[in-house]
Amino acid sequence: TYTDNDDSDDDATDTAAFSELSFKITPDLMGTIKAGTKFKVYISAVTGPSGLGNDYTTYSGTALLSAAYISPLAGTKKLSPESVGGFVGGVRVAEVEYHDAGTIQVTAADSKDQSMKGASSNIVLVPASFDVTLSSKTKETVGKDFQMTITAKSLNGETTPNYTGKVKLTPALESGLSTGTLTAASTNL
Repeated sequence: TYTDNDDSDDDATDTAAFSELSFKITPDLMGTIKAGTKFKVYISAVTGPSGLGNDYTTYSGTALLSAAYISPLAGTKKLSPESVGGFVGGVRVAEVEYHDAGTIQVTAADSKDQSMKGASSNIVLVPASFDVTLSSKTKETVGKDFQMTITAKSLNGETTPNYTGKVKLTPALESGLSTGTLTAASTNL
């Protein structure tokens, strides 16, 4: 609260109340999503801390967007787009994408006053696909050990370096061959 009674000829005390501003961020998705898939987030400016409070309907600034890493705790990919404007009534629906796997939160901070900020609930992203590369370019022999590299990928083919989950391997046999099994001695992703 700010009070000033020395700004005019009258004896009245002028008081102005200030409140903390923040963003409420709500993802529009259900369950896990594939890395690189676009999804919507509702970003609302509010007159309270931590995304709580009344709508701040006159907000018309620009929000800087980023990914807060939850699991793992660090990463190299960025959320896209990195900023949004065009708030109407203090609200902006943004379509964003993230090209890595793991658990993140979408965060927003006002471009001019980064103390005005907020974060979404956790969002879980999984790889869109996997590339399998054999150590040799020739066919492998039944009953012999061989190595392969499995790379987790986003929807547009970017590597998702934060993926640490499991992969189920199924052998693909050539036509006319009997069924078989594939046993992994070790897997590291």
